[in-house]
Amino acid sequence: LHELIRQVTVGCADRGSLLDRVAQRYRRLFGRVPAVLAELQLEIDGLAEANRSLRMLLERLMEDKSSLEQFMHNQKGHVKELTTENGSLTAELQRNRLAIEHLIEERDRAVEEARQEKEKNVYQERLSKDLFERDEYNKATIKALTKELEAHSAKLYEMEQRMKIHPSTNA
Repeated sequence: LHELIRQVTVGCADRGSLLDRVAQRYRRLFGRVPAVLAELQLEIDGLAEANRSLRMLLERLMEDKSSLEQFMHNQKGHVKELTTENGSLTAELQRNRLAIEHLIEERDRAVEEARQEKEKNVYQERLSKDLFERDEYNKATIKALTKELEAHSAKLYEMEQRMKIHPSTNA
């Protein structure tokens, strides 16, 4: 190219000068090409790394999503179990209340019968003693049932509290 410029300059100085400026311009442009390519390669490498990072993040997020979906599914099952258990405990509590009321009524009747029988005669005193023992047994049973009722009430209260703590799982 240098020889061509020299020959054109011999023929016409202005054209040679212009061609020399064009050649210098091209040399400068072509000289910058490797730097621009290196810059672009760095940018491509950076974007590729960012892309890998984003893919890894997306994979982790998808795993987290899957885990959370499984957790929600398990929680819904747990809520159903708790609801079923709550219904069972409520029914058992009602049965225990009725049993206690029945035992209290039975005890009251037994005490009344014992009092009336004691007034009749001495022979009936032994019968009154037996009724008294029955009364003690009923009291112990009532006490045991009362404790069981309190335990069930506490458990029911605890379940209601847990259901209040996790309201999003009720949906």
